[in-house]
Amino acid sequence: MPELLNPGEPQRVPADRITPLTTRDGQRLFTYNPRGRLQAATNPDADESFADDPVVVVYPDGAPYLSERGYIAYASQQSLVFKDPDDVTAGIEEHHLETYVTGMSPVGQNAALRLRDLVADFRLQLFNLGVAVLVLLITGVGACVVHSRKNAQAVFARHLSGWRFTAVHRPLLAVEGVLAVLLAAWVPFQVWWRNRELAEYRANGVKPPAEPVQITGLGLTADTALVVVEVAAVLVALAVFHRRIVKEGAAEA
Repeated sequence: MPELLNPGEPQRVPADRITPLTTRDGQRLFTYNPRGRLQAATNPDADESFADDPVVVVYPDGAPYLSERGYIAYASQQSLVFKDPDDVTAGIEEHHLETYVTGMSPVGQNAALRLRDLVADFRLQLFNLGVAVLVLLITGVGACVVHSRKNAQAVFARHLSGWRFTAVHRPLLAVEGVLAVLLAAWVPFQVWWRNRELAEYRANGVKPPAEPVQITGLGLTADTALVVVEVAAVLVALAVFHRRIVKEGAAEA
């Protein structure tokens, strides 16, 4: 364990000084890290506030298992937390570090600001998704309008001839089916393509820049719901225009 904390100057920890404690099943650790770096390559906006199945190494204050160089390395990465801010100011005054330390940022305040930015980005992405879905629905309904007006006479004639609804509107439904398949396959394709690029790194003996991407149940549910809503909206709109064409054609006849 000391080798992980201080690779440059490892020291052996006496066995009688180590007290292992296990966490409860499902217990998580709060990390003050709402916008983390673990998924920076694949999902830079990922919320890493909590660590699942954490391994925590705790040693007494002033223990020699972490050198001054190690402290500097962790401090430069904003990875040191002090319970009392006065300890920091007292240390700066004692060692005359005013020239090098120009300011301090409370970890709680930094975490709150990063979480605020993360929430704002999530709301913006959610708004963009809503606009995209709305545009998709409007486009589908518009296609139904154009199809119905262009083929009104053919639709009415086929309806009188006893054609089924699906047979009357076969061209539009075929295009809609292709679009539904593309929408359903888009997210899995993106995941497959990303993992394929990562596999090329491993095949060349190079460590991948990120872990393989996995499709979550929430992602599949959202993708399926989008396809269902889009198809349902088109079918409902097409049924409404079909009924209107039949009623108007019967009235004129």
